[in-house]
Amino acid sequence: MIKKKGKIKNIYNKPKKPDKKALISYIIEPFLIDKNSNRFYRHQNKWQAIKIVEILNDFGYSVDLFQYDYGNSPKDYEKYDLLFGIDPNFEKFAQNMKKEVPKIYYATGMHWKQRNKAEKKRIKRFNKRNNASLSTKRKLDKTDSLKLADHLIVIGDEYTKKTYTTYEKNIPTYKVRLSSFDFLKPNFDNKDFQKSKKKFLWFSGGGLILKGLDLVLETFNELENLELFICGPTYFEYDFYKTYKDLFKSNNIKVIGNVNVKSDKFKELTNKCAFIIQPSASEGTPGSVVTCMHRGLIPLVTDEVRENLNDWGIKISNARIKDIKEIIVNASKMKNKKIKKMASKSSKYAKNNHTKETFTKDFRNSLKEALAKTNKK
Repeated sequence: MIKKKGKIKNIYNKPKKPDKKALISYIIEPFLIDKNSNRFYRHQNKWQAIKIVEILNDFGYSVDLFQYDYGNSPKDYEKYDLLFGIDPNFEKFAQNMKKEVPKIYYATGMHWKQRNKAEKKRIKRFNKRNNASLSTKRKLDKTDSLKLADHLIVIGDEYTKKTYTTYEKNIPTYKVRLSSFDFLKPNFDNKDFQKSKKKFLWFSGGGLILKGLDLVLETFNELENLELFICGPTYFEYDFYKTYKDLFKSNNIKVIGNVNVKSDKFKELTNKCAFIIQPSASEGTPGSVVTCMHRGLIPLVTDEVRENLNDWGIKISNARIKDIKEIIVNASKMKNKKIKKMASKSSKYAKNNHTKETFTKDFRNSLKEALAKTNKK
């Protein structure tokens, strides 16, 4: 294995000599940092990157891994038997490879057209309510990668998959369930549901309007008897913070900032709250929600976060403040016994569907099927 700036070449950890070579456009950081560090646990994609390479090794591929957003490129595209990964480098690499080489695009969120349209709509609503002029934060560049790809592996549920099959009708598409961390366990014995049902957690990343934090803040401004805890990069989007600086000082709204899921603070918050709320407009099974489900929180989410909630979650069908308020109030009034039952089912669902094992199984099967179809051409 050779490590150079923006790339790691010849990753292969099997005794048998590899007979194929894969080019990947993804993240190289997980291969450069301590696997026990807090940094490694900032996002589940770090473990996934390592596992993806391991699976490709199992399939007989030695891997050249390039940082997905770094400017360098392979000197020789002819030596590769497979291309896998994400933009922007996936598109550049695909344009330089032979047509017959299998190209598998890795979709870690919803289709770029859906994302951009959804964020634009949310920003417009925000600006109208607040007499502001904020611009988009999470806009994705237009890409031809999906026209160049032979197959598509999507992280998410059927709703996520549909955003691709709507725009890309002729590409074989496979779903993979998101992984999570195996140290996350619920703690129902020490949880006071009478108190926790009055407390809600918003836990997410950047693009605060896309993620619906503005809607949640304005809702809790009208619910002084309920508490909201905010974990995320609120201070990094200054225009957003400036708009809500007074709300951030409210007695019932607590701004925590970024929290590592391996920390005692995260355990404290997920033991204190009964609900994770995320009225996002574009996701693909976010790790923040899955992580909280493992800890026994009940998700209050839009279809874009999770379409099928069965009897362990509460759907936000209309992401408007009036409707969100009604959902939150009704949730806070549920009987303790029902909340505990839903929390237990939420945790159980995460344990059965969002683990390292389920990700490995889904990804391995998807890759196997994609390569088998390619070989039949």
